[in-house]
Amino acid sequence: MRDVEQSAVQYQAEVARRVALRADFFLEKKLREMGGLALDILETGTNKKKTDIIIGKFLARHPDFIAASLIPTTSEYGEYVVSPVMPMAGRKVIRITAPLPYTDFSLDMVVTIGDVIAEMASERVGVLGRLYAVDAKGGIVFHEYEGVTDIDVEGARSFMGADAALPSGGSGTYVNEAGDEVLGVALRATGIGWTVVAEDPLTEAWANKYNAIALAVILMVMGVIFVIILIINFKKIMAIAVREETLHKAKSDYISLLAHQLRSPLTGTKWNIKTLLDGDWGRLNEKQKHFLSRSYETNEQMIKLVNDLLNITRIEEGRYNFMPRKTDVLALVAHVADSFRDEARHAGVKLTVEKQRTKLRMPLVPLDAEKIEMAIGNLIDNAIRYNKPKGSVTVSVVREVHVVKIRVVDTGVGIPAQQKAQIFSRFFRGDNVVKMQVQGFGLGLYIVKNIIERHRGTIEVESKENEGAAFTITLPLR
Repeated sequence: MRDVEQSAVQYQAEVARRVALRADFFLEKKLREMGGLALDILETGTNKKKTDIIIGKFLARHPDFIAASLIPTTSEYGEYVVSPVMPMAGRKVIRITAPLPYTDFSLDMVVTIGDVIAEMASERVGVLGRLYAVDAKGGIVFHEYEGVTDIDVEGARSFMGADAALPSGGSGTYVNEAGDEVLGVALRATGIGWTVVAEDPLTEAWANKYNAIALAVILMVMGVIFVIILIINFKKIMAIAVREETLHKAKSDYISLLAHQLRSPLTGTKWNIKTLLDGDWGRLNEKQKHFLSRSYETNEQMIKLVNDLLNITRIEEGRYNFMPRKTDVLALVAHVADSFRDEARHAGVKLTVEKQRTKLRMPLVPLDAEKIEMAIGNLIDNAIRYNKPKGSVTVSVVREVHVVKIRVVDTGVGIPAQQKAQIFSRFFRGDNVVKMQVQGFGLGLYIVKNIIERHRGTIEVESKENEGAAFTITLPLR
């Protein structure tokens, strides 16, 4: 509710600010025009006869200036002075007095304010609100109620007074001349010395406040009804939850069974093709070798997919057992990298393993070597497959105080910035990778992340599209 009240005050303050800026801009414009007149007078001197001619020409060009004259300077500080609003010949005017530089005279100008009043009065406050402005003495500059000539700034509208706690203005509630209880927000136009007030009936200003109260009551009633419905339907909700859990388990069991059933024939097919490629059943020509090699690679991809599906079901069911043993990380990483040498050479990618460049000794780290090999292998495999011709893959291991970091950096196609947060999701592949038509199922990084997190480690990625990617595995030493 306080926010609603503050919002209403801010809205009216913004309207008042626009009007106050118009008033100050009006004064600034008149001071510039007076400055031009002052320069003309200084060029010819302050001879009365000459100045009267210059002033006459000026008044002819600027009809909103009613009168102008030179008077002895009274300001000690060389500043302009703006008078309160005065009536003159049925019009409202102000007197602006500004020193004439390098002389003992000041320009005393009377200017009408009808145009700026029309501009300021064109602004509106809501549907029923209004605007008005008062001068330094509380006199009305413009007002919608005829017959009102001044405002009492000492009573309920003391926030508008020069001695108020907020010299630049403020806000408050009061009863206006029409008998309406209103919210008024005042803002000082500091240049011209007027105070602009935007007021709105409380019924309109606090409309959202009343709506908030009604909404709160409605929400409370709805909350009670919801709790009753929840209690009544608790058993149904629990039954749905149990059924969902059963369906999820059935789905995992089905995928696991299917993967197991597929793995045996795929493995058999692999060895049959391998014996043919090795020449155990006779010599093959080049064309036969080429087609059998492609069949072998496709079969390997299917075996990898089946293994990944089995690993995912084990991870989600909590059956992905880890057997941590103290392991030489440097030797493990070198072994994994060596297993990809032929693949890297075939793809035209340079694979490098960097040695540790730190004085800290690399201790044996407790981890499941088989799982970590799988994780690092997935990263290196991706770095090779999604690389560029004559690209490079660099694998490094560095020990820090309490952790060991394994880093795989490539010069490949990288990851689109808007998709970086999704790369560890199941079955996700980046748009740029899909266009390459490289085989893959989007399961590798999901498995890698789960393996690392089960070791209480983290995996981070830095990448720019078309500039490569850097994956960093951080594992605790204990």
